[in-house]
Amino acid sequence: ATGYLVNDGVEVKIKVPLAAAIRKAGEFTDQTVITIHGQLLTGLDIGGPAGSQNKSQCAFWNRPIDNLIIQGADANAAIGNLRFWDTLNGVNSITIQNLTIINDTNEFSPIRTGMNEVHGYIKIINCKFKGTGTNWLGRGMKWGIRGHGPARWFIQNCDFEPCQEHSIYIDNPQGDTVIDNCKGIGNGRTFMQITNRPSSGPSQFGNITVSNCVCNDINQEGGGGSDYTFVGCTGKLQVRDCSSFNTTNGAMVLWTDTTNGTYVTRSEERRVGKECRIGC
Repeated sequence: ATGYLVNDGVEVKIKVPLAAAIRKAGEFTDQTVITIHGQLLTGLDIGGPAGSQNKSQCAFWNRPIDNLIIQGADANAAIGNLRFWDTLNGVNSITIQNLTIINDTNEFSPIRTGMNEVHGYIKIINCKFKGTGTNWLGRGMKWGIRGHGPARWFIQNCDFEPCQEHSIYIDNPQGDTVIDNCKGIGNGRTFMQITNRPSSGPSQFGNITVSNCVCNDINQEGGGGSDYTFVGCTGKLQVRDCSSFNTTNGAMVLWTDTTNGTYVTRSEERRVGKECRIGC
């Protein structure tokens, strides 16, 4: 693919067609769907960062990006890294679906949010996460999804190739967050880790629901919690109908551990390192 087109219009040839299509979508007020044909592997900066507005890989609107869907046309559709920022109006809501998302050899994670920046509602549905090259202990990516900056997340029907650390690593979710029917294998540390840390921004709020997830052969490098790890989280946490096979460090752990930099979750709590571990 070398460009983009709107409806049945003429294709616009452009160096980074997905970034250009996202910028074009900002001209519409209704929900806009961008459909990917083939592979567009140039990484994108979405909603920022400040100072990058003239770069071809930067996609932003004159307001927060909202009600935007980026989807694959078929099983061959693939895109490169997506980096979310809030310094050029950021993102209010976006859906990424039916795509393979491929990590570049010089990148940490196929999807990540900027640290100490607050993001909107990010939905990732029916996506595959792939690493490339021999970096990250030969796995090609450090993380699958790295929510370094707080956001609200909906992650469903996603498959992750092996990561050096975690398939899903989210700090400080902002609102009810759902992870459903996701699969990971062969990670160096956990399958998923959800934390609540002052260093990442405002405290987590809302409920967390994890369901129908499966992981295999996790924690191969040791350390960093169990296969399903939750640290300093508030609200209701539900983990149901999930599986962990061949675990080496337990299936699930819940921590409130201020010594590792988490928010204090209850004002009356005076103990640190409170732990609940469930093994297989």
